[in-house]
Amino acid sequence: MFSFISSLIGDYFSKMEVITETLVIGGCLVFGVQHQLPPLSTTPSFHSFVETNTWKRYGASAFCYSVVLSTSDITSDQFMVAAAFGDTGRLCLYKPGDRKWTILEVLDANEWITDLLFSSGKLYASVISHNKNGVTSGPRNLKFGDHAVELNLVYDKVPTNDDSFEEYDDYLVHLKGTVNSHLVESTTNDEILLVHQVQDKFAKWYDNNHEDDNHEGANEEDNMEGNQDGGEEVNDFGSKIDTVVEDDRDRFYLRTSDFNVYKLHPKKNKIADAKGLGDQLLFLSTAGALSLPATDINNLKGNCIYFATNNTLRLHPRTFTSREIGVFSFDGRKIKRSFPSVHVSVRSRLSWFTPNL
Repeated sequence: MFSFISSLIGDYFSKMEVITETLVIGGCLVFGVQHQLPPLSTTPSFHSFVETNTWKRYGASAFCYSVVLSTSDITSDQFMVAAAFGDTGRLCLYKPGDRKWTILEVLDANEWITDLLFSSGKLYASVISHNKNGVTSGPRNLKFGDHAVELNLVYDKVPTNDDSFEEYDDYLVHLKGTVNSHLVESTTNDEILLVHQVQDKFAKWYDNNHEDDNHEGANEEDNMEGNQDGGEEVNDFGSKIDTVVEDDRDRFYLRTSDFNVYKLHPKKNKIADAKGLGDQLLFLSTAGALSLPATDINNLKGNCIYFATNNTLRLHPRTFTSREIGVFSFDGRKIKRSFPSVHVSVRSRLSWFTPNL
C-alpha cells in the first residue's frame, strides 16, 4: 500500500516558485497541482546564501529547512504557507496574493527553528534554544495582512550527549552523535508528537602522510557500502578526530540507530515521554511525516516507525546511495532494513506517499 520514491521535491526546492505535489514514477506523471509562490530572493539571507559552496552543491534544497501548508486544498480561504529558510531564526509566511514572503521575528537570540507543522489550523515550530529545554510556549497570534495564525513554540528536549566513540574498520563512530527532530500530528488521538531520530555518525580516517590520495577523483562509492553523507563541523568529534583532513573528503555517513517519541502537553507547557506509538504507525521521511492507525492497514504492526531519510549534510557528492530506509519497532527497539538501497541526488528528498489512483 505504501511506497517510497525520490520525489520532485528537489526540483520544487531548487526554484521555490511554485508549490508542487507532482510525483513521477518510472517516468509517468501520477498527480500534480501547482500554486505560485514568491521568489526566494524576497527572503533576507538568500542573496548571501547563493554565494556559498553549499548553494552550488545543493541548490535551494539546503536553504529550505521546512516548508508546510495549512491545508492541502490550495483553493481554500484558509490556505497559507509557513517556512523556515536559511536563517532559521526567522519565520516566513505566505498567503495567496502576496508578492513576497512575510518575515517575522518570533525567537530570542541564539534560537533557531528545526521543524514546522500545521495542525487544526494552528502552527507549531520546534525550536532549539540555549536556555529553554523540553517546554512549550503559550500560543501567540501572528497577524500578517488580513490573515492571522496561532503560533506555538516547542522548545526541543536536547538530549545529553555522552560522547561515546568506537572504531569500525577505517571509521571513527560517534555513537548517537546527532539527533533530527520531527513534529508529527497523531491521527489516533489528535496529539502533537515530537519524534527524535537518533543517528550514529561515521567519519572516515585518513592517513595525512599519504598526500598522493586523489581527493578530486576519489571513488564516490568508497563510504560505508556506498552510503555517503557530508559533515559540517569536523570538531563535533572532539580532539580524537584530528587526523581527519578538512577537505572534500570529510563526508559523514549517518546511520539511524534509535527513535524517541514525546508528546506535547499544551496546558502544562511541557513535553513528556510517550514511551512509544501504541496502535499507530508513523511514516517518516526528510520531506515530512504521516501517522496512521495500524488497524487500518493490513499486515503492518503498530508501534513502529517506517523511515526513509537522505541524511545528507555538507560536502556530500552530488549523488549517493542511501540505505536509510527501514522499520524501527518500539517493541524490542530494533531496526530492520529490509528495503532496497536507492541511488538519489542530494537535491531530492525521499518521501513516502499513499497511491490514490
